[in-house]
Amino acid sequence: MKRKIVRVHRPERDRAMFAVLRAIRGKSNAEAAAGSGISPQTIRLWRLTVEAGGTRFPQFYSLNQVAKAHGLEFKLVERNDDARPSSHASNGYEARA
Repeated sequence: MKRKIVRVHRPERDRAMFAVLRAIRGKSNAEAAAGSGISPQTIRLWRLTVEAGGTRFPQFYSLNQVAKAHGLEFKLVERNDDARPSSHASNGYEARA
């Protein structure tokens, strides 16, 4: 019997980007980019919808630099077992019989 490959849901945008966008809410693109070394154009693309040509999955370096410029940092934290995804779907695909 041939196995089907079923696409597992992939989010439209990187969740980490929303954390940074919340931190720079209310600031212009130039104000948000100041001191980070990231272009204001990059931040403008983060704020656009995907349908309008916005960024889906930005470079982590860019997110981290903007966060650091605003006094924030990313941190790894332990998750409980209930929140962990199944290991067999780690590549975004799941084989089903």
